[in-house]
Amino acid sequence: MIQKLSKLGILTLLVVVSLSVISQTTLTYSSGSWSPYAPNASTGSDNAVVDDINCNMPNGSVVNDLTVTALSLIHI
Repeated sequence: MIQKLSKLGILTLLVVVSLSVISQTTLTYSSGSWSPYAPNASTGSDNAVVDDINCNMPNGSVVNDLTVTALSLIHI
């Protein structure tokens, strides 16, 4: 069928592109508090940035990637 249609010049190529956007939250610890919320057992896909000298990481916290931007003591 495709060969017959292409001989007639009627062949149409359909290209389907599927895009998905993965939203990743960045949790930030600065000035003694977490923003927008503290890490927990459900934040394994979120990244965390610590920009404070003293950081309290809640018990059982899970993050995807932890970046420390200041000389910090992280309490786990």
